[in-house]
Amino acid sequence: MHRYYFHLHSPGQCLRDSEGATLLDLRAAVEEAVKAARFFMRVPKGDQPKPWRGWSIEASDEQGHPIFLLPFDSVDAVTAHGRPGSPLATSATTSATGQA
Repeated sequence: MHRYYFHLHSPGQCLRDSEGATLLDLRAAVEEAVKAARFFMRVPKGDQPKPWRGWSIEASDEQGHPIFLLPFDSVDAVTAHGRPGSPLATSATTSATGQA
């Protein structure tokens, strides 16, 4: 088990995660980031969608080293392809760590 921190980035601001989450592995961390992005982007019935362009979630390890960055714009691709673990999640993992 590993501890991951999920920092929310918007244009000009960063909200740091001080609690983190203990997860099995990097794939679980990507899935958690996708789930969080979907939570933020959901639109309650009758509301107007918010502009999420430029927002992202950065995951870091216990030492504060960045592991991957998940742009909210890419979460639509995950939704279109199905669940986390799709090519986007693998791509995010690969680009951040150099391994699949």
